[in-house]
Amino acid sequence: MDAEPVNMMMTAQSDEEIIEKKKKRIYLYMCSGHSLIAYLIRFITYSFWHHVAIGIEDEIFEADWDGVVKYKSFDIWQRKRINDHINIIQLDITEEQYIALLKSLDKKLGSPYDYWALLGYLFRTKRLNQPNKYFCSELINTCFREIDFNIIPKRLDWRVTPAQLAIAAYAYSGEN
Repeated sequence: MDAEPVNMMMTAQSDEEIIEKKKKRIYLYMCSGHSLIAYLIRFITYSFWHHVAIGIEDEIFEADWDGVVKYKSFDIWQRKRINDHINIIQLDITEEQYIALLKSLDKKLGSPYDYWALLGYLFRTKRLNQPNKYFCSELINTCFREIDFNIIPKRLDWRVTPAQLAIAAYAYSGEN
């Protein structure tokens, strides 16, 4: 008894479909506010953006004045940013990077805010940067570097601004 031939065209997936299934989507939330601190950060960094947070599924992670925190939903986080202009950038990463990113962010939860690094940025010195403390763009770039998602290569984490992350993310997302 002969086996019936299988139509490979019906069961085969294209390379693009296989690649797409292995990608996970994350979001960068770029914020531009109107508080005195927001204006000061924007002035010092020559940027429209003063803050950045990262969204993974429904959770939002950020380094804010309270340190590294996680919000269980976009709506809860957005209430805190009610007067900010928010721009959302979508990025696709591999499933392995996605899992590693979640672990990296979870490990940093509760870490204090790096107030001294902001002064170090202003005075162009690393001496004020403190390990295991983060400001917003430093947190995200550190996590990206840890998972080998180097959209800003060869840049010290404490020197990365929200604007630089936005420009790099736009460039990266445009290539995909």
